[in-house]
Amino acid sequence: MLFRRPNVSVIMASYNHAGFVEEAVTSVLDQNVNNIEIIVVDDGSNDGTPDKVEQMKDNRIKLVRLPENRLTHPRNLALSMAKGRYIAFQNSDDVWLPGKLEAQLKKLEDDQTLAVSFTDVELINGKGNSTSSWLDGRFLTENATSEQWLRHFFDKGNSFCISSAVIRRSSLDRVGFFKSSLIQLSDLDLWVRLAAVGSLYIHNKRYTKMRMSKKNLSYPTPEAHRRSSLELTEILKRYLELPVVNHTPQVFQGAFPKGVKPLPILKVGLAYYCLRRSSPAHRRFADFVLAGIIDDPKICQQATSVFGSEMVKKFIENRGSVETIIK
Repeated sequence: MLFRRPNVSVIMASYNHAGFVEEAVTSVLDQNVNNIEIIVVDDGSNDGTPDKVEQMKDNRIKLVRLPENRLTHPRNLALSMAKGRYIAFQNSDDVWLPGKLEAQLKKLEDDQTLAVSFTDVELINGKGNSTSSWLDGRFLTENATSEQWLRHFFDKGNSFCISSAVIRRSSLDRVGFFKSSLIQLSDLDLWVRLAAVGSLYIHNKRYTKMRMSKKNLSYPTPEAHRRSSLELTEILKRYLELPVVNHTPQVFQGAFPKGVKPLPILKVGLAYYCLRRSSPAHRRFADFVLAGIIDDPKICQQATSVFGSEMVKKFIENRGSVETIIK
């Protein structure tokens, strides 16, 4: 019997969503798209969530039960199992509207430059009704170029809901899976890398419903804010790594000296850009960049030939003005 490769693999990480997971899975299975698989990796739930999934008798569902929460990265585990030409993400408490996958797959098929497709998002409460939250206005629907998105991500952070995303598998293979150490911003890190290898497209119809709860890891607690700040510093480093660095001069046109070519000069220009910001994440990134340059005599000489001793003075000033520098 010949193996038929799924067209879409839907990745769902679940944890303690027994009251919502059936609706989330059903909204995927009811999509008007043939040949899909849904891989549910339950991350050690203790409320019967995986039992709810197991009771849904459908051969398109593959359930993996992890014995302990945070033992492994559930989405990366599911991705390692996925066979689809396209990868979609669903949260175990979110809902897809009919037509979501069909619309996104058509756009991805019609435009081979696209790496990922998103949709507009409706925020809902525990009862499934529309609600307001700290995310009001966060999810954008106006399309832009990859360079414009990369600038937006650098300056303002995430504007996409992961459960609205459908990714071309070949694009994902080029940039890799989620960075496991990123707890708050792993999806932003992925969008940055994907924007470097293809275009992003947003359907302006609200095909995705995202459920709001104070239990959400992204809920704006002081702990979440600190994690996000540290993780954003790590993501900013992507702009000096392949494949993103190939776009960095275009992304920051006007922020660097004209005709910038050598990487050290590009780094200093980006550090100077970050020093003009009040964000601790950007200031830590500037410290990381300048410290690395200053510690390498050859590279430092190359950089100071353009920026002079002012570069070192700005480094010292930055270290004196940021209360805590965490590399």
